[in-house]
Amino acid sequence: MSTSLVLSLALIVVAPALKDPPAKPRSIEGEWCLVERTVGGKQQVLETGPNNSPIVISTEKWVLNQGSAAPSKWDLQLDPSARPVRITLFKPDGGRKQNGMVGIYKVEGATLTICYVFDGVRPTAFESSAGTEIRIMILKRVVEK
Repeated sequence: MSTSLVLSLALIVVAPALKDPPAKPRSIEGEWCLVERTVGGKQQVLETGPNNSPIVISTEKWVLNQGSAAPSKWDLQLDPSARPVRITLFKPDGGRKQNGMVGIYKVEGATLTICYVFDGVRPTAFESSAGTEIRIMILKRVVEK
């Protein structure tokens, strides 16, 4: 065997294995119901049922239906390549720097967890300490009947 062939085989054997690409985050598109929120470390569990306003998320929109009031509409941007995955919401009439929300999110089964702030520095962990403006929303996917 030639020296170059032996060297090539040796490199193949000892070369590190290629890592699997990171898993694509699960889609958040659909209808969700807010079941719990935390603001500045204070947790509030919400009642589920017909009075709990659904949130409808599509590719570029976030719509909070508010009963008889007009729906609250937000533009939505996701960055699934970031770790943790990033979410940005802003009012179409307020621009990206005003009336905005920056955060991170994760989907586990039928649960969507969003950690965010309004007009502040994007959180990097899913925690809301006392005295902070960091908020956490826990939503459950609405199942069609």
